Amino acid sequence: MGHSVFHIHASVRLNPCRAALVHLSRLVAEEPPSDDLERQLVAVLVDELTARLRGGLRALPQAELAATVCALSRMRAFDGPLLREAAALAREDARELSAWQAAGLVWSFARYRRDFRFSLESGWALALLDGVLPRLPSARAGDAALLLYGLALLGERPPTAAFGPLLASSRSGMASLGGRELSMCIWALAKLQHDPGADWVEAFLARCEAATRTFTTGSSVANVLYGLARLGVRPPAGWMAHFLWQAQRRMNCMDQQSLVMVAWALARIRYRPDNGWLTRFLRYARSVVLQQPGRDPQQLLGLSSQQLAAQPPSAEVVAAAQQRQLTLWRLQQQRLRQRLSGGRAGVAGAAGVDAAAAAQPIAGSVESQVSIQGLNNLLWALERLSVRPNGTWMVHYCRAAQTRLATCPPMELATLLWAVARLPWLPTQGWMVDACAALRACLPRCPPAGRVMAFLAFGRFCGWMGYRPEDNGSLFEALAQHLDPVYSRLQTTTLISVLVAATRYRPALAPARLAAVLSSLLARVRSAPAGVVQHSASEPAAAAAAVGVAEWTAEGTALVPMTAVTVGRRAFSDADRAAPAAVATPVPPLTQRQCVNAVYAVGRAMRVAGRSETVRRLCVALLRELLGRAEQAAEAGQLNAVDLLQLLCGVAAAGMRVSEDWLRRHEARMRQALAAGDRLALRHLAELHRAYRELGYSATTLPVPPPAPPRGVAPPARAAAAAARTPTAAGVREEAGGGGAALAAREHPHKRGKAAKASASTALAARREEESQQPRRRARAVGRESANGAQAHQRPAGQKRAQRPAEGASKEAAECREAGAGSGEEH
Repeated sequence: MGHSVFHIHASVRLNPCRAALVHLSRLVAEEPPSDDLERQLVAVLVDELTARLRGGLRALPQAELAATVCALSRMRAFDGPLLREAAALAREDARELSAWQAAGLVWSFARYRRDFRFSLESGWALALLDGVLPRLPSARAGDAALLLYGLALLGERPPTAAFGPLLASSRSGMASLGGRELSMCIWALAKLQHDPGADWVEAFLARCEAATRTFTTGSSVANVLYGLARLGVRPPAGWMAHFLWQAQRRMNCMDQQSLVMVAWALARIRYRPDNGWLTRFLRYARSVVLQQPGRDPQQLLGLSSQQLAAQPPSAEVVAAAQQRQLTLWRLQQQRLRQRLSGGRAGVAGAAGVDAAAAAQPIAGSVESQVSIQGLNNLLWALERLSVRPNGTWMVHYCRAAQTRLATCPPMELATLLWAVARLPWLPTQGWMVDACAALRACLPRCPPAGRVMAFLAFGRFCGWMGYRPEDNGSLFEALAQHLDPVYSRLQTTTLISVLVAATRYRPALAPARLAAVLSSLLARVRSAPAGVVQHSASEPAAAAAAVGVAEWTAEGTALVPMTAVTVGRRAFSDADRAAPAAVATPVPPLTQRQCVNAVYAVGRAMRVAGRSETVRRLCVALLRELLGRAEQAAEAGQLNAVDLLQLLCGVAAAGMRVSEDWLRRHEARMRQALAAGDRLALRHLAELHRAYRELGYSATTLPVPPPAPPRGVAPPARAAAAAARTPTAAGVREEAGGGGAALAAREHPHKRGKAAKASASTALAARREEESQQPRRRARAVGRESANGAQAHQRPAGQKRAQRPAEGASKEAAECREAGAGSGEEH
């Protein structure tokens, strides 16, 4: 590298400066500077060449002008006066530029704006596009893709008429595009929010499937998935499986942003890869995104838990193993940065890469940390894909997020709490204290959607995971009070979810908070048209999950579309945003899912109402409105097994007196739904029969769940599912078995640890009791022997001699004597 630089510097007077600059950019791209001396020589040579070029760009042809700017951009060499002169000349000669020259100029100045915040005149890019539009039909497809990418980076959206020639040029030469051009094209269309049409998308997917191996970087793979997700394209399952194979091969060269983009795109497309792919992804996400290379001592040393308990390793051995793994992880991070930046590094880029590779990166440093938005997107994507990471992964995730809680924006904090609660996962008490303090500080600035998400999250924490705050619920009261003004603006499904969450809080909320939610729901139900409508695919699929109904999906298949998530950023209806405040939008009719979920929520509110007459009156009024609609939906056959379960649980929780005829009809409908193929988990069957018993009814024709095992003993189904589970270092917390065993083992993830602890504590207590009884047994045995000896000493010798053969003559007589069955006959 040094000899080539000296050769260029010596011959710069003989060759044009432009040619020397282009040659230098290619040389730096092929062989980046390796030490400080070479970097200094390249920087000095670039400064001298750009100084000689200032003021003389007008004498260069358009092709050489474009090549000069592209060479400077590739080396990331910034010269403000020279760049402004080149931009002015390019705008003047826009009509004479070819397609590849205009594309190169737009791409180069877009990179300068991204990397150096270089600002251009308003309309500069659109002027170049207008000048080159007549020549686009004869241009190469790569030039059209580069031009689209540059316009997207600059944030300049072309007119609608200009998209036609651009898409036509890229469509005609789609067969010649590689992975880099394909990723730039789809990312630019997604950034510009332009729908290319079904024909163009079909040709794009076909070309990506044929040129899968040309996606040589992780960013290109992530850009394709991101672009498809933003455009609302859902490729076939076969295409996704084939393309994700290439994504798996490129995970080792993905940075933090690329990994988060891949997860976010898969969640938006609603495609869940297989467990092997997810395990590999979680491992790389833990290392790159969470910056946590460390593992447990038994994983570092290869010891089992029994070996660690029998002979725990010393602190020096564990520290040495951790240091070896940290050294290996640092080397992996250096190689990753070299793969990501080595090919496109220039004067500034090569220096930065070499310095970063030479330095020792520290895990969790401020410079290398991913933003809180990236962490939220990652966890949100895992929740949407029904992926449950194992406990070690979640501990590292919470540790990475805890350092950002104090400075977290309100909406991001609410999203983080909601995603953690939805997994479900209960962090440590210190983490929850920090999260509550951060939420209390930013609660006045939190938008209404964030308040709803935080309220639902803490409802799950308190109800499902047993969280109890340390401030006696003052934060919960303040959060519920801030929600009072927005109840009328929430969607019906979200309003029902808020009511269910309000009934789960411990300590319980004040009756006034429950009354506010109930009154808003009553007004919504009364203003809705009579009757119910069939639940459609566009209805939020999270509505059932919000009231405790799990969503089961198969791996490697496209999931059910989940649009307008009830607790996401679209918690407010589009009609409320678009319509003026003075115009009242009509309330849509209730669906059968909303109706039965509302009955369930009102029943829970009736149970926790206590002696509050206001809450009880509102609950009674709501049940009068809802039960008739629910019965109408049941008679029409619109309720499945889960809906019937929710309806019965709500009626039982409210303590209503229903007729035996109604209960028999409900049992017949449940039997018919189960016979039609609906499935209920084991705990759902237990809840069904418990609700029947609370209403004084016995359902004899429905399947009965197996009896609960003794306290401290794991159920056989759960033990079998735990044995079939595939152990992974950072894998998916999911059972490999199917049927009822997998459902029973998957329902409450936190109870698995509790059951194991209870079993261990029960065994320890039994062992201690056995040890404490041994001295007493010895004393009793000694006393019996002494008493028998005294009796034998008092007997006559003949009687003693006659008794000896009788004692050893019959084994059955001895067993009878021990049991006390034949004592009279023996005597």
